[in-house]
Amino acid sequence: MAQTTDFITGLTTPQGMAFNGNYLYVTLPNANKIIKIDVTADTPKATDVVTSLTTPRRLFFNGNDLYISEHGAK
Repeated sequence: MAQTTDFITGLTTPQGMAFNGNYLYVTLPNANKIIKIDVTADTPKATDVVTSLTTPRRLFFNGNDLYISEHGAK
């Protein structure tokens, strides 16, 4: 059994997610961008990190480097 708690709402089709420090990074393919959310904030909010992508799907960190996969990017 698990409990779920919404800490942020209003995101459209979030997919890839990765933690780095206190931040949760999330891909939003329908919005063509990556956002970050400070999960320690009293009222977490989304902040744009990278915009104008081509359908970002997955992401991960290697140290401080953020790697992104895009669907259909040229």
